[in-house]
Amino acid sequence: MTAPKLGVLILVALGVFTLGACTKPNPGVCCTTLEDCRSVGLPTTATCAVGLACDDHACVAASCAVDTDCPTATPFCDAQICRACDETRGCTSATPRCELVDFTCQGCVGEADCAGYPAAPHCGATGACVTCVDSSQCGGASPVCDGACRACRLDSECPSDVCDFETGACVAESAVMYVAPTGSVSATTCTRQAPCELRRVLSLATGIAQLTIRALPGTYTFDGDIFFVDPSEVRLHGAGATFSRGAGSLFFDVDGAAGGVKLHVYDLVFDRAVIAANNAGELSLVRVSAGGDPTTSFITAASGSKTSMFDSHVANTTIQMQDVSTLTVEGSLLTGTIGTYSIGANITVRNSVIVSPLAGSTQHEFMSAVGNGGNLTFESSTLFNTYVARGLLSNSILYSPGIGLPSVMASSVATASYSLVNPQAGAFNGGNNLKNVDPMFVNAATGELHLLAGSPAIDAANPTSTNTIDHDGVARPQNGRNDMGAFEHTP
Repeated sequence: MTAPKLGVLILVALGVFTLGACTKPNPGVCCTTLEDCRSVGLPTTATCAVGLACDDHACVAASCAVDTDCPTATPFCDAQICRACDETRGCTSATPRCELVDFTCQGCVGEADCAGYPAAPHCGATGACVTCVDSSQCGGASPVCDGACRACRLDSECPSDVCDFETGACVAESAVMYVAPTGSVSATTCTRQAPCELRRVLSLATGIAQLTIRALPGTYTFDGDIFFVDPSEVRLHGAGATFSRGAGSLFFDVDGAAGGVKLHVYDLVFDRAVIAANNAGELSLVRVSAGGDPTTSFITAASGSKTSMFDSHVANTTIQMQDVSTLTVEGSLLTGTIGTYSIGANITVRNSVIVSPLAGSTQHEFMSAVGNGGNLTFESSTLFNTYVARGLLSNSILYSPGIGLPSVMASSVATASYSLVNPQAGAFNGGNNLKNVDPMFVNAATGELHLLAGSPAIDAANPTSTNTIDHDGVARPQNGRNDMGAFEHTP
């Protein structure tokens, strides 16, 4: 047997010595858990001597015993070291996770990081804890997830394709009757998968307090009249739908004689249709477009009926109100060679725009017959190439350079207050007005009626005006005082 060489024996001895040296604890190195120790190559836990604390695997002088020993920047005493955060304290829902290596607040990586935030229990895409990450986590009057749960604003935001715009909740599909251009005329149920024709829905829904109808997208051609007399309240949702007149008439009659019928219409397009409200019936139009026939009236109202129009566009037709009926127009646009006529009715136009393109000598005329007790009021509105035969202008602009008349207001029976009127040869009632001055629109020729910087209408409305929003939804005032007209100038 050959004797081992001397060099091999020396290497073996050195190896044994080296292994023995690695197992000797290093008093300056520490770790807290077995997993933590293994991460730095230690086989078991290693603590620090009395008076020292473990900070990033190094034994350092302890800085605290309780939170009150710590400065403001690092207010939490954790294992005798002052930290900016610990496992349960110091972070917010924007950066909810305390990184226990450098003790800084970081974004969430999972739902568990948001468990301490009941108002924002879900981990969002940006690393912040949020109320929701999808609409399945919302409900009730706040069914839509938009970083936080909010009310629905569009029908398309709801599974049923119907939003209750009054409450902000989504309407259950089982509570909706659906119609389509080629819907059934004989079915006894009108579902989204098997919709009915509109008249069929109305015939099936008699005797109920409220009916919700969803007109599915498409063009509906009607010949003949449609009467809304029962149920007492109908909500007609029509995003993507057009109701068009065929060879005959298209007349929607909202008649309150049977107990005060209310018809609410949302997001529908009317083509050459007529809507009549009578006998204390109530008609509400929201985000509706209508027009197409200047020879007929889109709205006729009488006998104590109430009509309101919000965020809508009516073109190339007329509106006729009479017999103590009321019309409220808010945030809407009236265009074309149209007129609005009142005989003993009360009409209020607010934050709206009325424009006539002047076909020949015609213009949009607002007229209220004398001696019938009606009122016609314009508040914070812009009227371009329009004539006001009677009424009150307040905080508005009436600018009609192209209608070929020396005055755009009837001098003896019209009143203006804090308004710009041009042209106006004769005197009229009221005060604090701007007469025969240019309002300085961005481009009146193209219908861009926002105000340019330097317009005399800026900051010229009544300083006590309580109007807080303009036609576009911009907050009023922008500079301490409201502007005249429908549009608030933004610097």
